[in-house]
Amino acid sequence: MKRKVIYIVFTFIMLLSITTGCQSGNSIKEEIAYSFIEMNSDAIDQINLDIQEINQELYTTEEKILKLDQVVTMALEWEAYQKNRAKDEDYAFSWVNAVNPEGLDKLKNDKYQVTMLRGKGTSSGEFTATIRVTDLTLVIKIERNWQDIDNELKTHKALLEQQKQDKLANAELALSTLKSMVQSSETWEIDTVDATTCNVKGNGLGWEGKLTTGIWTYYRNTGELRPSYINSEALRKVLSIES
Repeated sequence: MKRKVIYIVFTFIMLLSITTGCQSGNSIKEEIAYSFIEMNSDAIDQINLDIQEINQELYTTEEKILKLDQVVTMALEWEAYQKNRAKDEDYAFSWVNAVNPEGLDKLKNDKYQVTMLRGKGTSSGEFTATIRVTDLTLVIKIERNWQDIDNELKTHKALLEQQKQDKLANAELALSTLKSMVQSSETWEIDTVDATTCNVKGNGLGWEGKLTTGIWTYYRNTGELRPSYINSEALRKVLSIES
């Protein structure tokens, strides 16, 4: 993304260099252009940091899903065996079968342990199993149905992936919008307020689902740009990648 920003910088300079009008006006436009670029560049830097954090959390979540699958796989194999047993053998009464603690010690890794594995069969050949898992990474150990844990992890993973895609899409929109603003820079009008303050207005300085006209106030001593129009505030949110 930094390469795209650099490309936009050169595009701004190229277009501004051919802008007609007085040299001082062009100089202010360049300052304003760089302020817009800086606004967007800071937002892109933050997006990159956010995505790094999301990627790390995604890695952790995916690892937990795999670790849970490791301890549950053998438990599900036990369940399948007991189901077949219930169908193949004749029982005149209901029965319960549970794996003892020594057996459960084998269904364990550094994150999860199956702490309950119990099945109930009926004389009609039906079988239901209970598989409960404890998260060993938690300070307070709570035994839960393994499917609840699995669903939560996969839901969280999907949410993280959506957040990542949304941030990337917003960053791409911000960059493409900044690039499009360049094409309207020749039409911008500069109104001087005082020695350090001026207003810039014209096409490409507002946003209503696409670029529209807008007005900004520029403070030369600080390089700060403030939107002075509702459409310009909407554009600021796009460039700054704010929701």
